Amino acid sequence: MKRLFILTLAVLISAGAFAADSFVIDKNHSEAIFQVRHMVSRVSGRFDDFAGTINVDRANPSVSSVEFTIKAPS
Repeated sequence: MKRLFILTLAVLISAGAFAADSFVIDKNHSEAIFQVRHMVSRVSGRFDDFAGTINVDRANPSVSSVEFTIKAPS
């Protein structure tokens, strides 16, 4: 009975993941950070104002896309 419950739960959770074909990047759980080399050191930075969307076409992956926008002054 326990195995059946775990299997059912896994199928229900994964079914929701496969049904979605458009994902919005969650700013509260994401970061837009960078690091560049300058002479002998590395300089890090971050952007606070960004947005993005990931579109997945499972039937035709070649038409899947990612759109990501960063406001550089942020």
